[in-house]
Amino acid sequence: MTTHQPPRLSRQRIRDRRLELGLSEREVAAHWGVSTAVVRSVENGSVATDLTLGQVAKLGAILGLDLTELLDTQHGPDAPSAPASAADDAAVVGSLLADVRVLVPVEGLAEALGWNLDRARSALDNLDAGLRGVGMRIHRLHQDVRIARTVTTIDPKTLEGFWRIHLARRSITSAQARLLRLICDGVVDLGNTKDTHKVRLPELRNAGLIEAADARTGASAGWEPTEAVRFSLLLDELPRTRDVAAPAKPVPAHRAALRGGKLPAKQP
Repeated sequence: MTTHQPPRLSRQRIRDRRLELGLSEREVAAHWGVSTAVVRSVENGSVATDLTLGQVAKLGAILGLDLTELLDTQHGPDAPSAPASAADDAAVVGSLLADVRVLVPVEGLAEALGWNLDRARSALDNLDAGLRGVGMRIHRLHQDVRIARTVTTIDPKTLEGFWRIHLARRSITSAQARLLRLICDGVVDLGNTKDTHKVRLPELRNAGLIEAADARTGASAGWEPTEAVRFSLLLDELPRTRDVAAPAKPVPAHRAALRGGKLPAKQP
């Protein structure tokens, strides 16, 4: 007697659609409300938990697939899928590395994807070749890899010109303006370790708004505004903020009288 097996999720169609949309397994899991392991098991055809019809419908909404497209209506075990192309492997590895953003071991990468080391290394090589054309590369440190930028060949003048155009159109942010004010007051040095300064200082420097000051004896060199900024802000004509004394606070009448040894007269 022939038994009919219930339809299964089409793992290949789900995986292809996710890659087509440029979604990582983690992103699908976050929208779906499940763990990344569940998404991976669905695409591997070995779902470790029973999915409700509502969960299947939600997955379809995330991927833009209806129920008939999500399910494999063939009876019996899944037909073997066509082997993934080199481009597909590179896209999978690229999506994973872009999501993780840290150095990961190649062996761990292969294990997570269910590949052997040769397939993982081949995918990394193909991904590296594709990234080179957009200024990125695969950074390798011993047996660990991650996506990184290539060493820039842009000359400083071109980079400075780009930042000037960008800041002229968008204007500097309030955080950049506050930091520039501190630099004009001479309270930011090269050794500053504040995270916000680590991000903003290169932006102001690349835009040609600040430059490294001359090193002083016994102290680390600091930052100072460029000549163009000094001229624009009239820094050589106006006193710095820290050099302007705050006005004295007025003393209340009753306290002034006490200091003089007299009490203020009571009002009738």
